[in-house]
Amino acid sequence: MPVSMMEGAVRMVADCDGVAKAILLVLFVMSIISWAVIIERTATFRQNQKNVDTFLKAFRSYSRLSHLLVYQSHSVGGAISRVFEEGCSEIPYLVQKDIHPTAISDEHLHRIRSALDRRIGVEIANLERNLFFLATTSTAGPSLGFFGTVWGIQNSFMMMGYSRTTDILVIGPGIAMALVTTVAGLLAAIPALAAYNYLINRVKNFDIELNNFASEFLDTLAKGSKI
Repeated sequence: MPVSMMEGAVRMVADCDGVAKAILLVLFVMSIISWAVIIERTATFRQNQKNVDTFLKAFRSYSRLSHLLVYQSHSVGGAISRVFEEGCSEIPYLVQKDIHPTAISDEHLHRIRSALDRRIGVEIANLERNLFFLATTSTAGPSLGFFGTVWGIQNSFMMMGYSRTTDILVIGPGIAMALVTTVAGLLAAIPALAAYNYLINRVKNFDIELNNFASEFLDTLAKGSKI
């Protein structure tokens, strides 16, 4: 942005009334928080995807679940690792009941599946953390900006009535200042909306990956392999 345009924007913000400045402040804070959420969640998803790829490679290469558990204790972990550990935590319980691990019944597999589903639900909830703020910003941002615009235009028309003139030089600056809030609202909302749609799609993909792994894990137990 040229220096003159930047100076003009700063001047318009400085000339706004208290209501408009309050709206701009709220939008600015919402935008900062939104970008913090975007950066943090993107980094979290990237690390989780790396963990998924690494874990699945190990899961399919290790011959025993006990060996894989030892490997997991020394690895970074991640959502899929915690789902795996949740499923394995049910196996000692079954063994204590004098059920041979290579003869796990459908009832016991269902119990393990329930444990896996509960853990997947927890992990998906963790991945969705703070995404609601992006959704809120994407919907509230334009509304706040529009409110500020309506407020500013109303003041411009009141000024026009007081001055008894329709000269654009009188009402133009007020309308220009009013439109600043609309621009600010869109600048806050558009990145938040784009990021929310992208990140929520990543959550859905992780949900599919975790459920696919749970099915693969149960198939392994049902066949009695890797135990």
